[in-house]
Amino acid sequence: MSAFRNFILTLLMSLVIFGLLAYGIVKYTTKSFRIGVIEEGTRGREGVVTDDNGHGDNGGAELSGLSGRSYTILFAGTDYLPSVFDDYDVSKYNETVQGFPVEPRKVKTDLMIAVHVNKERGDTVFCAIPAATRIQIDGLNSRLEDLYSAKGAETLAAKVSALIGINVDYYAIISADRFPSLISTLGGVTYYVSTDMVQNDPEKGLNINLKKGSQKLNGQKALDMLRYSGYSDGDVSRRKCAVSFLKVVLKNELTAANASNPARFYSKYAAFFETNMTLEAFGDQAELVFAYSRMNLIEYTFPGSQVSSGDGIFFNPNITKATEYFSQYKYQG
Repeated sequence: MSAFRNFILTLLMSLVIFGLLAYGIVKYTTKSFRIGVIEEGTRGREGVVTDDNGHGDNGGAELSGLSGRSYTILFAGTDYLPSVFDDYDVSKYNETVQGFPVEPRKVKTDLMIAVHVNKERGDTVFCAIPAATRIQIDGLNSRLEDLYSAKGAETLAAKVSALIGINVDYYAIISADRFPSLISTLGGVTYYVSTDMVQNDPEKGLNINLKKGSQKLNGQKALDMLRYSGYSDGDVSRRKCAVSFLKVVLKNELTAANASNPARFYSKYAAFFETNMTLEAFGDQAELVFAYSRMNLIEYTFPGSQVSSGDGIFFNPNITKATEYFSQYKYQG
């Protein structure tokens, strides 16, 4: 009888001890799991983690209650600098010259960034398109940077649509001669310059001398930074710099204070750009535009490879891979 009673007491004590241990393990595991969820959920926005294919945290904000629809806008910068180059119009010179006429300097779009704002997923995707992307113009091999001068902004936007597989709704194109005034209107931009930049090339109108580090860039210094081409990887780092700078500008300007008067905001900056986004269109999209700080920011590297040929250096685009990536943002309704 005594042995049986001892057995029962031992069993009860074992159950109590096991229960306490199990409770502790479950509590610890649950706490750890919750910490993991919080870290995963807050990762992103400005510091979104992306791989080489642009895949990031798809935990964008809930934006369904906002007016506006998902859209894509092409930001492009041209190299038009009439204060440096005087050969954009050579008609008068050709009237007096003997022999073959001189070709005028062509305006190139040397920086192009497609920005897709997706309301359904709360994502803003930045995709810089290489200026040397191989395309055809009137049946001849050409670079994307030449299309604007040859065919205009609408055709450039349509070609970028074909390259990424999603419609470009709007474009905003600014020339190098107007860009410094835009930055001055912003009051300058505080930005971390990633490397010392020294480049002197009179033929390109370059006289750049910037130090690495965080600094307040005025209009000319910001233009110098974006025109700098002395990177060891060619234009790759230059495009990354342009995307990074654009993100800082958007963060600074798409604020609640500016959202209170979209019409004033539009009128203040639209004059610097050649754009098809009207005041009415901006008003329709304003709530989504100014939700920028709530968006999950993703940088997608446009796929392809650089090749050399008899016509020079081109970037061969992998259109299949690009369109496959952007297909996730097409309207599924």
